[in-house]
Amino acid sequence: MKNWQNLFLESALNNGYTYFIEKRVHEFLCTKEQITAQVLDNESYSIRINLTENKQIYSMICDCSHKKAEHCKHIAAVLFEYDHRWNLEPPNKLIKLLSYADEIQIRDFLLTILLENKQLAKRFKEQFPINQLEDYERLTAIISKYHKQSQGNLSTKMTENLIFEIIEFMQTTINQAIQKKQIFRAFELVNKLVEIIDSEKINNSDNHISLLMNHCYSFWKELIPLASEQDKKRMFSELLSQANNIKNTHSKISIQQLLQEEFPEQSQLDEQNKLTQPTAPVTSETGRKTKRYLSIRQMENLNYTKKQIQNCAHENWQSSSVRSQYIDYLLHKKEYTEAIDVLNESILLDQHSPDMVTLHRYSLKNLYQKFGNTERYAEQILHLLLESETVDMNLIHQLKKAYSIEQWESLRETLFEQLKNRPDVGLFYSKERRYDLLLEYIIKTPGLDEASRYFSFLKKQFPEALLQKYEYELRKMAAITATRPYYHKISLLIEEMATLPGSTISTQLLIKELKEKYPRRKAMLEELERVEKKL
Repeated sequence: MKNWQNLFLESALNNGYTYFIEKRVHEFLCTKEQITAQVLDNESYSIRINLTENKQIYSMICDCSHKKAEHCKHIAAVLFEYDHRWNLEPPNKLIKLLSYADEIQIRDFLLTILLENKQLAKRFKEQFPINQLEDYERLTAIISKYHKQSQGNLSTKMTENLIFEIIEFMQTTINQAIQKKQIFRAFELVNKLVEIIDSEKINNSDNHISLLMNHCYSFWKELIPLASEQDKKRMFSELLSQANNIKNTHSKISIQQLLQEEFPEQSQLDEQNKLTQPTAPVTSETGRKTKRYLSIRQMENLNYTKKQIQNCAHENWQSSSVRSQYIDYLLHKKEYTEAIDVLNESILLDQHSPDMVTLHRYSLKNLYQKFGNTERYAEQILHLLLESETVDMNLIHQLKKAYSIEQWESLRETLFEQLKNRPDVGLFYSKERRYDLLLEYIIKTPGLDEASRYFSFLKKQFPEALLQKYEYELRKMAAITATRPYYHKISLLIEEMATLPGSTISTQLLIKELKEKYPRRKAMLEELERVEKKL
């Protein structure tokens, strides 16, 4: 968390440091996701600093009167406390301490800690390399589960569910692999999925195979640039072997395209060698026989005419990869009108692959912006927003700039209705200061994470509604038997609830209710009593 002081005004830093020196920071707690603390001023203020995975500041919230974090001395004080605590136990001292312990002591201590703390146990497990065999078994288990449920006769709906579950599993596993720098292991897992696709264990109705192959292609494209030079050589060798396997009818074209894009020099040499010999036709996934072809980039390098390149592209027009190459070629040649036509056609042809459609729309958006076609530009942004599963605030900002104030106020009401079921629409509501809609979103969202996130925006306008939400969710949370960190989280949320206007009696009654209902939970009782003393 370097250079955090650059985020604050000088006055906030000076006052924050004074508060830190005067030891006004209490109940400091730092986890992987956030830092929480209380800072004593004229009253006690709650601070929450949300962190990214690499310990950078994502957002800072204090319930004092300052609207902007950079003005807040309380947040600055908490960050000085963080620096102080980190410096107390620098890594080299811990390393020295570990050097005095033998292996048995470390194992016993570690086992005790991990048994007591599920979150730490999860983090410990994540430190080890991916077990590829286990991942492959999980992948095949997903497929087997659906085949057993359908007795080998998958319906279209079940196939769609299967595809969705496979993609979700692959994305999660590959992201974990990238974090642990296990790039080649993730690459091999993608290859395993491609083997399954080519073995036709998945129903190919409604272009399900094409959808999966497009995702595999995207996974490969993500992983190859991250690999070491040595691993890239292994990847090229494996992909080349797969491309030359006549049984790989579904993956062949995608792999050939991947080789030409990611390994242009090696694949061009290989292709030139093959062009000197007769080659058998390749059967595509539609059953149509196609000739082996050079990539459009290679054809351009070999000075093919535009007509030859265009003919080659149209011969393989059903391939989204070929069309994408052709679009890149047109953009390079500044043939923007034709590029726009091909992009619009590709949106219709690639409906089976939402990811490809999204890429086409982004390209169109940028082209329309380049030529000042505001109406078409805004139209593509609107499509991207409505076709996404999340609310992209960057797109919202771009759309807002494309309209006048009056036009935007009319459009945003439509967007409020169309995006209301998105899981992260709260930020949109808060940015537009529609606190009535923000409250509705918070009330219907399970748990208190979102309520706590927007607490400072709503507590003065809707204290009664927030109080009911907190009481309901806290009772549900308290019903779960857990460890002290979980109970500490409950206590912090109760403290937050207690800052609502007119909530003192309700807070006291809730604490009393929980103490009477769960008298044997020592850790919970201690946390509740700590809060009770502050009321």
